[in-house]
Amino acid sequence: MTAKRQPWEQQDGEPGDSFARFEVYRCMGLSRSLRKAFRRWLTAENQATAGNGWQQFSGTWGRESARWEWVSRAEAWDAFFFGEQARQAVGLFAQALQEATRQLLKKVRKAPDPATLTELFEAFHAIAALLPPDAIRDLLAEARKYRDDPSFGE
Repeated sequence: MTAKRQPWEQQDGEPGDSFARFEVYRCMGLSRSLRKAFRRWLTAENQATAGNGWQQFSGTWGRESARWEWVSRAEAWDAFFFGEQARQAVGLFAQALQEATRQLLKKVRKAPDPATLTELFEAFHAIAALLPPDAIRDLLAEARKYRDDPSFGE
């Protein structure tokens, strides 16, 4: 049993030259079109002239695009690629927030206790003004998780 190929990978029976043309099309990003991909292909092949499809794409490209479903395959790639980028961005944001929480808790541990309730509220409002409400909730949840762990923040 063979593993199912991703739509943007070379498909069973798809000729190598057709797949290479698809790759040019796919790699053009969200502004892709057959005409632009064909133009890029011709330029890469040093065949770009006014008379060989500079304004139009070839019939071969049109037939291959339809036969091998280039549009849906490229859209599947876009969804995968941007999903991966979003996951990485969320992961980096979570790491940054965790590190900020660590640093803040480290400083809070070293800071003298507020002498009065007014100082405590002023400190809280200063922090609250810097962070969005969701971040404050996450910060408090993280602080609760680690407040009893003496090694945290060292």
